[in-house]
Amino acid sequence: MKTSLQNELTLADRLMGPTSGFFKPLVKGGVILAAIAAGLLAAQSVLAEHGVLIPALMAKVIEILGYVAGSIAGVSKLTVDIEAVKKEKQLDGI
Repeated sequence: MKTSLQNELTLADRLMGPTSGFFKPLVKGGVILAAIAAGLLAAQSVLAEHGVLIPALMAKVIEILGYVAGSIAGVSKLTVDIEAVKKEKQLDGI
């Protein structure tokens, strides 16, 4: 039974492999949104130390934004441009 190249890739191969063109902006956007969420959470902590409280709903939305953004970036990074990997394997075989 012949297995496809996509099924043979390990997690490390996927992380180090080329990301497909469609998912590259999603990786960058996810990282940017996660950084914004982290900054807002840090700002919330600083403001709380000075007696300025942020509404609980806003804090929860910021937290969820961080989780979603990190998930988008992580999953998008695991996608691989199979055609580029095939070309690399062909060049390695020469």
